Amino acid sequence: MRLELSRFVESDLDAIASFIAEDNPPRAISFIREIRAKFYFIAQNPLV
Repeated sequence: MRLELSRFVESDLDAIASFIAEDNPPRAISFIREIRAKFYFIAQNPLV
């Protein structure tokens, strides 16, 4: 299954990352990577 995030989702992820980065830039990066990994997992395993 193909995953395509809308511009609204991308914008929200950017806002979340910016907020977290104010206190902990490395965690902001890792957190967004974790969220994206979950999106891709769900796309590949929609029935789980």
